[in-house]
Amino acid sequence: MTYDQPTAADSSFPDPAELQSAIERTEVEPNFTVADAATALQADAARFAAYGDIEDFAIKSLDSEEAEELANAMAPIRNAIADELRARELFVGVEIIDHLVFEALKEPNGTSVVQRVIEALDNARVGEAGLLVFAVHSLGLTADDLRTLLDRSGVDLIEPDWGIAITSQTNSLERTIDFLERVRTAFGVKGSVRRESIEHWRRSRPTSWLERNPLLVVRVAEASGTYYGNEAMLLTRLQAATALVSMLAALQHAVGDFDRATLSTYVLNNRQTLDIHHYVVLSPGRAFGEGLDGDCVPLSRGRPDLVAMSELRLDLSPDYWRQHKQEADRVARAVGAVYRAYLRDGFDPTSDSEAAGSNRRRFEALVYFQRSFSGQTWRDTITLATAFELLLHDPSKGKTSKRIRNAIKRLSGQGDSAAEAFGRVYRVRNEIVHGGAQITTFDIDRARRAFVSTFLGHAEDEGLL
Repeated sequence: MTYDQPTAADSSFPDPAELQSAIERTEVEPNFTVADAATALQADAARFAAYGDIEDFAIKSLDSEEAEELANAMAPIRNAIADELRARELFVGVEIIDHLVFEALKEPNGTSVVQRVIEALDNARVGEAGLLVFAVHSLGLTADDLRTLLDRSGVDLIEPDWGIAITSQTNSLERTIDFLERVRTAFGVKGSVRRESIEHWRRSRPTSWLERNPLLVVRVAEASGTYYGNEAMLLTRLQAATALVSMLAALQHAVGDFDRATLSTYVLNNRQTLDIHHYVVLSPGRAFGEGLDGDCVPLSRGRPDLVAMSELRLDLSPDYWRQHKQEADRVARAVGAVYRAYLRDGFDPTSDSEAAGSNRRRFEALVYFQRSFSGQTWRDTITLATAFELLLHDPSKGKTSKRIRNAIKRLSGQGDSAAEAFGRVYRVRNEIVHGGAQITTFDIDRARRAFVSTFLGHAEDEGLL
């Protein structure tokens, strides 16, 4: 199956009839589909009359066998709807789906449960895109001359085709709001950014990062009834975006003999903070009426992942990638394909299918690659070696290094050169892990480029594109 296709956030709500059919034919158990489960519950709608609303039902399901039985019967319907929406990059909190399923069962009107849920979500503009705003640190955007760097004209990257935008630290809330409005327009997101909300969050929360840090903005289509209802899904979107940025940084021209580029926002007017405790979601699915509003969400159970994702110790040249758009698009398509395959089959940790395992390993390879940009040699070496292993090595087979080298020769398009770059990384990884010290010298930038070229070949070889 190929996953090289436009994201759901690029367009409106998917065709309701096609979406309904895909959900209803999902098997709850052999020869018993979601449509069958919903029909059986609708035929016994009187059983739901005892419960005032979904909250009353949820509380009573804790100590009532009747309510618990109904909840267990509803769960497969809810899960099938959530899974199919997620696979299409429509992130809807399960609390919303639970409410809609319950109402459809409690008050049947001759329409199928799944159809009523889909109609409600469509009417609520869930298919319309919004923005996820995330602070990063240690990132620098480069320019070819000091004048451009000083006035910051063009020192950002806004790519509607990828659904990703990056700006350097603005050092001004006014410029931050202006940037978000430009991104909104470029991404085709309806409704203006509410200045009052941004200013309120800046005043009432520790959000100095809105001005002091580089910002990563990604396009999402989502709706949540709680702060954290969609957190896990939003984290995967952020992780795919940071992995793409890291790959582009690995491929672009070298900055010379220096550790960091000299004409970079990292070294000019940089007051970046590590005091990052929130991210911002701006979504039609969280707004009343026709506007665009959202939440400033405190970091919760995903905090360790968010902290790791926020560390992008790299320099990225917007001009370079505007001039090499075709190469960048190829990387973006490959990352997007792996991300969508993971959402379709791999995101659910209870799925033990072969496809789910393969998709998880590919996506985790992206995670470890991005984390190889910490600036700590020992950590970067180990995480980069792990990324190669996750991408290319079957854990049930031995001869790890040899198998990976052979795969790199076949997939990278660079032959022995890329394989040798990996070999030196893996040798240093073993020295650090087993001996506690690095002995062999190696070029980690070369090894990162070898990973990216191999990743591209792997995505194509596996039929994801």
